[in-house]
Amino acid sequence: METVFRIPELLNAILQNFLVLPRSDHQIRGARPAHLSRDDLVSDKERRQTLYRMALTNRTLSRIAVPLLWNTIDGVSPLLRLVSGLEYNQLLEAWVLLRPLLAEDFDRLEIYARMVKHIEVPTKNNSPLHLHSSTFFEICLVRGTKPLCPSLRTLCVDECFDHAGILLTDKLKCLKIIRQDRRMPRHQLKPSVCNLLTLLPTRTPLLEELYIGCALSSANLADTLKLEHLQKLTFDLTSVTHWPVNEQGRYQFFKHLESLPKLRELDIGNLLEDHRSRISPLLDPKATISYDFPALERLSLSGFDDYLTKILIRSPGIALKSLLFRVEEGIMWNGLNDDDEDEEDEDELQEIVDFDVYKAFPILGERHFHSLTKLEINSFYKRFDPDDLEPLFRITGMQHLDFQYTGSRGVNDQLILRMASAWPQLEFFRLFPEFNKSPNSCPTLASIQTFARHCPYLRRLSMDLDPTVIRLNDIDTIYPLKQLTLFSVMENSELGEHNVPAVASFVAECFPALMFAFLELSSQRDEQGEGNWSAVFRRLLQDRDSEELGIIRSVLQLGNFGV
Repeated sequence: METVFRIPELLNAILQNFLVLPRSDHQIRGARPAHLSRDDLVSDKERRQTLYRMALTNRTLSRIAVPLLWNTIDGVSPLLRLVSGLEYNQLLEAWVLLRPLLAEDFDRLEIYARMVKHIEVPTKNNSPLHLHSSTFFEICLVRGTKPLCPSLRTLCVDECFDHAGILLTDKLKCLKIIRQDRRMPRHQLKPSVCNLLTLLPTRTPLLEELYIGCALSSANLADTLKLEHLQKLTFDLTSVTHWPVNEQGRYQFFKHLESLPKLRELDIGNLLEDHRSRISPLLDPKATISYDFPALERLSLSGFDDYLTKILIRSPGIALKSLLFRVEEGIMWNGLNDDDEDEEDEDELQEIVDFDVYKAFPILGERHFHSLTKLEINSFYKRFDPDDLEPLFRITGMQHLDFQYTGSRGVNDQLILRMASAWPQLEFFRLFPEFNKSPNSCPTLASIQTFARHCPYLRRLSMDLDPTVIRLNDIDTIYPLKQLTLFSVMENSELGEHNVPAVASFVAECFPALMFAFLELSSQRDEQGEGNWSAVFRRLLQDRDSEELGIIRSVLQLGNFGV
């Protein structure tokens, strides 16, 4: 063991496992992780404590652990503590000057600031830790154009942080502007955000990833189009009213995004939604416009039933690997219920039927979309026929399927067999209806064995199953899904108290690596009956460490509900 501690390369490889990484977009949005691993159970605090203890052990370990400790920091306070002449004022909740600053006051900061690669500015009492205006001016005066953290790669700031500009560098690759103060109206434009986005084309010319979760100006949209190296662009705006331009301006902006030659991931959210009419001008079936994103691989958007089909029809050259579409409820919109426009509304409704979300599946099954590996569709407002899925079976490389739909009686073991045999590389499978179903419309436990035989790489299985149809004693050989760690159902259906031990034993044999099982529907998690899925899950997890289960519930954002 002592030999290992003498080899810096081996030490670095070991300590890299405790490196704290910046939050992903899914974590910022509060979304559940798709998969679960042991690494997810180690908190950032534990990782930092481990590196801190290693740094105090000896000089060799310290030389490796200290840069890893400084790799990701929360806010600018750790840096400002290294500047002589600055002090944090608790009353003002801001960093203030004790005296005029000199160049040598930054000597200690220079040593550690070059180690910083990622910064997320946290909030305290819903307000970011601020620099007093005189402090900000003094730092800028002394340092001039010299960046505070010259090696910074990722910056995540709250929209209320007024001085993010001092953290911009020409090496910055990722910028995320988020909104943590839920008391502030989301559409309220912050001058600090406008100013920050205006600086990007000149101060961060190599920026590759931009996440905007707050209001922005129309000029900022134009600034975005100047980022020629942008590879990932995300807009997280909850309503179309939060966009700074009207519908026509948003359609034009979407078209202009084609000018970003390296754009690979695009989440436009509700950019194209138009509540004046269900038919958007640039999505009209008679329109001749087309969309050509030369490098696009991942697309996420929301809209009415017909939007996805029209986008795909007008994007013949895109070879998507990932597609996420959220169907907005389109029963009500301006003009639909006006009595004097009934005839026009009927034509519009017919046009929607012709282009509803399931009509997109044949397009996805065409040759230029065979590269698709991830498909998520939330279509809770439309009932679907399982035959609609037939074109998707030609996409043999599917790894991730998340499909939410209005109840259908055709989802059974035969359909699961068709899906599993068509997609042998599946790692994530989630298939849920909106409404309660009758037991006959639900696949049985035999479907688990179908996945085990055809999809050996499956890590997450989420679907309703009827455990009462087949006799488990009649199954001679149980094939395990050795990599599956998460299993969930939506309906906490009754299966009979006498069936619980057998079902739990069967599930345990099928999922030997299972880390957690839970109910997707939060309203049913506190149903602690003795003859339902909750009872099965309690039996599966009864010997697990309670602290570990608490951490998993926190990671999956399940609160303190029972399983």
